[in-house]
Amino acid sequence: LLFTFGGFLFPYISKALGRNMSANGAEFLVFFPFGCVAILAVIILSLVVGYRQKAHRREDMKKLARQNSWTYAESMNLPFLKEFDAYLNDSWLGDSNALTGSSNNVLTGILNGRNIIVSDQIYSTGSGKNRTTHEKTLIGIELREAQFPFMCLYPEGFFDKVFDGLTKYDIDFGQFPNFSQKYVLYGKNETQIRSFFNPQILSFYEQQPPFNTACGGKYMVIWGENLLNPAQIMAQLNFLFSLANLFLKK
Repeated sequence: LLFTFGGFLFPYISKALGRNMSANGAEFLVFFPFGCVAILAVIILSLVVGYRQKAHRREDMKKLARQNSWTYAESMNLPFLKEFDAYLNDSWLGDSNALTGSSNNVLTGILNGRNIIVSDQIYSTGSGKNRTTHEKTLIGIELREAQFPFMCLYPEGFFDKVFDGLTKYDIDFGQFPNFSQKYVLYGKNETQIRSFFNPQILSFYEQQPPFNTACGGKYMVIWGENLLNPAQIMAQLNFLFSLANLFLKK
């Protein structure tokens, strides 16, 4: 279109800008298509790289499943995560979070006699130009003998401190100020939740790098801020078993 109608358009563009573009018009008509081609090439390259990364991720997860005799599913509906969100839907979680996101590259199986689940949770926050996609690996365990209250635990930020001053939704422990400053603990049955957090559990959380925890009924899940590679997944599963044992021995 520029090559065809350039001679007609440039006088008007020149007049609108108050300058003579005739000297640069030919150069513009030559280089503009090359710029468009370059931009298109970058877009195509980014799509190819993204596709290869996703394919590589799928293969890594399938390999991990084979190594441990687990089952792999490219996507799966995990109802217990939605149940968590239903009980905690007036908390920090909001409308979009790791519990309500789509569950991809899902691994299910048995480890140390327990049912476990690993999932890449993908969800978006914001809208328009502020829209952000999040991808986080969630690690879960089923503890048939447990009966957890529905609760969530996550690293405390600046706005949590502000809102807690207004709503008092954060459950604090006066004898463990480091825990209370480091985490927000939320749930609807405060008395029952407090009974689950003995000194050993509180000390454990104080000594670890911040991470997210949600539990209810017989399920407990944890997640961080990023996708985990297979070695990190196995390490986090062992970490989750240690955490679960603390809750069972409370």
